[in-house]
Amino acid sequence: MNFKLRSRSIPLNPFLVILVLVMAISISDLNASDSTFRYHYQLLGKEDQQLYKRIQDCVKLCGDTLQDVPDSFAQIDHIFDYVLLDNPRFFYCLPSYTLVTNTRNDIPYRHDMTFSYEKIEKKNERTRNVVDSILTILQSIDDPRSDYDIVKGVYEYLGRNCLYDEAYPD
Repeated sequence: MNFKLRSRSIPLNPFLVILVLVMAISISDLNASDSTFRYHYQLLGKEDQQLYKRIQDCVKLCGDTLQDVPDSFAQIDHIFDYVLLDNPRFFYCLPSYTLVTNTRNDIPYRHDMTFSYEKIEKKNERTRNVVDSILTILQSIDDPRSDYDIVKGVYEYLGRNCLYDEAYPD
């Protein structure tokens, strides 16, 4: 008996191939963004780099507390500024922190950083208000003839209601 092997090609769906490639690229970008070269990180010593990573991870996940940090406010503030400079994506949350000293019998035994993200909620509330007012305007447009009329209404609203802080440097 002779067996003959036949090769069979399976047709590939181009959509699936593109989807897999996009997912692979975005996953590699996500992993690369955490391991990319950070200028300010490089300037720190080994111990400060460890604290840098801990602060970065805590802010990235919007964590509330980072335990066991050094008691030097100047050192923590310096490293915290470096984290924000190396990670501009964190500026959206405008994190602030407080150095908390835990004591037992008036003897400090641990220093913690507590983070506050109050500004996020304020910005989200303002954003929701603007979106609601834009939706109200869009609903008030009588029989929009095209998408152009809708976009024009949004731009007119923004032009009338946006205020610019000229004293702000950015």
